[in-house]
Amino acid sequence: MGEVFRGKIPIVEICTASHHSAIPILEEAFSRAKSKRRVFLAQALAIFESPAGVMALIAEIERHLANGILPQRTSRVLYTQLPPDQGAMPDVVYLIYSLGMTRDERSLTVWDKVAELLSPVEKDFRDPYKGTFYYVDAVCYGAELLGYRKAISILNKIHAHACLRNQTVQNSLQPDFILERQAMLELAIGRALARCG
Repeated sequence: MGEVFRGKIPIVEICTASHHSAIPILEEAFSRAKSKRRVFLAQALAIFESPAGVMALIAEIERHLANGILPQRTSRVLYTQLPPDQGAMPDVVYLIYSLGMTRDERSLTVWDKVAELLSPVEKDFRDPYKGTFYYVDAVCYGAELLGYRKAISILNKIHAHACLRNQTVQNSLQPDFILERQAMLELAIGRALARCG
């Protein structure tokens, strides 16, 4: 912390350029890229809602989910807080958010897989490694951007979990901020459902 870099960072320059300038550069680089660089460029393309990298993102997400569990955060991040702390998510969640930015219907298969693997309980929202908050929010974010009726069943599957339903306060004060965050997720589910019809 406290370090300052004053030079130009090429990927930042590209991702903050105009749509018309950035996409051809990114698509050309993506067409030649391999492995991690290809996924990184697919994420950059997603910033511009380009579908060019969708299949690369899906393949990488599916690789992370292949064990049949939602991966936890494994990276060591200094100064993390309880979720939501977007600097400290499981690696695959960054990819799920990127996929949502593309507004591509092919995302539905990934979101459905996440919904199937999701089995949250209240203590999960206090775990700084589990990532439950982020998985739910990433699916809702993408579904809200996409706005397709086909996402409704996925969102309903997520909303069916007891710790993501009826998050209301019966009195005027709720000192537990984790419950507030669960309520934020129920609002995110509701917004996405409204957008999807």
